[in-house]
Amino acid sequence: MAKYDWMASNSAPRGCPIELVDGKFVFPNKGSLYIPPKLLHNGWGTEVSNHVVGDDTKSLPDSMEITFYSYLEDKFYRGSFALPHDRIADLFAQGFTFYPHRVPPQHITYNAIIAGVAPGGAVAVWVSGISRQIEVFFGHAQEVDLDWHATLEMPPHLQREADRLKVLSNAATRDPLVPEMQKALPLGLWAAYRTRYVWQPAFEGMQRPERIANVDYLNGERDYLDLPLDLAAQKAPRPVPISVVFAALEAGRLREYDVTFDEAEMLAVFPRLGRGDVPLELVFRYRADRGDSVVLLRNARETVTLEHVKITKSAGS
Repeated sequence: MAKYDWMASNSAPRGCPIELVDGKFVFPNKGSLYIPPKLLHNGWGTEVSNHVVGDDTKSLPDSMEITFYSYLEDKFYRGSFALPHDRIADLFAQGFTFYPHRVPPQHITYNAIIAGVAPGGAVAVWVSGISRQIEVFFGHAQEVDLDWHATLEMPPHLQREADRLKVLSNAATRDPLVPEMQKALPLGLWAAYRTRYVWQPAFEGMQRPERIANVDYLNGERDYLDLPLDLAAQKAPRPVPISVVFAALEAGRLREYDVTFDEAEMLAVFPRLGRGDVPLELVFRYRADRGDSVVLLRNARETVTLEHVKITKSAGS
């Protein structure tokens, strides 16, 4: 059984403080690697912490056990899950091409496995490496009734509700989404992130780049896209993007585009235009007459201009 140099990490959505109490990735040979316990809310799929423990190379997991506490809901969750070991092993064995800046491409592989936890008991697992992160599991843990003081190792004099509100208040000073999530917690959101659509990028008023160097998706995945897409890639469904980075010739000058989309807008427009695997184009258009850029989403019958997209451009290097 092949072994690789990888670390275990953790993740939870912004706006949703969650205490990862205990967890581990379990190997087929019955060994395991613990998932670091931590208060989490840095972003879905964004790894927060990892601990360097044990041997440099380790087996790949075929299951996971995890326990966590959701501060917004005041609930504990626990789950044991079978993981797709063969798929994880294939991803590590195949690796991918990494395109570092100003040096030749390198063939590398993944170096982390991330456990994500979210309100409602949502649980995801990603394999992660430089420039690529792939979801390999999604499920739901069960709500469990655990002793709050003992499980979170709290002193007997602390009151559960007072401490919960204090943690949420402290988290809100660093994470402005916390108050918003307190008002209306969208428990199905992380499952909705996983919906895939047949979309591909298009470029108008600028030269098509060789690749989109970075695509971050709502479901926590991350990748790059070599252009033009081959036939298989054109037909492959992908999650909804939340940001892209590329460099393109615009009016004779190389420009670095850093584009960030509005989550609510993307979750509204993609289902409307892409229902039933209708092919979509995400169009990046430079308007030379106005000297600005816009982003459109279109199918064969309808085009929508994205109103809340943020486009940052700089001189290419």
